[in-house]
Amino acid sequence: MHDPDTPHTYDTIDSAGVGRSISDVPRRCRRARDAGQALALPEPYRRAYRVVVAGMAQAASAGAFIKALHASESPLPISVWRNYDLPAFATGPETLVIAISPSGRPDEPLSAELIEPPVVVRGGTTPPAGGTLA
Repeated sequence: MHDPDTPHTYDTIDSAGVGRSISDVPRRCRRARDAGQALALPEPYRRAYRVVVAGMAQAASAGAFIKALHASESPLPISVWRNYDLPAFATGPETLVIAISPSGRPDEPLSAELIEPPVVVRGGTTPPAGGTLA
């Protein structure tokens, strides 16, 4: 039997690399923070009155994390939407929609006809409300 507390047995016991993935979380969080801080939003996005983070399953969990992380600082209300269609209030340029799709498939976070034109940012697509993902 392997002793799970011995580093040389980790690869045998954790063949999927979960331990390495967990230990890499701080680096990935710093990288995501830096990318977000470096992102220059186009002018229409800077005039938004509300934010909707749309995603399914784990992507929605990421949206809930974003909401919790910024709840005390954000001057804008942040909603997490776990459905294929946007809520009725998420229309027009006053809503910034952030669609999260881990696989990159646009049909996961939203119905494709809802968002256009997309604004492609490194690591994903951030489309405005009222159009389609390309």
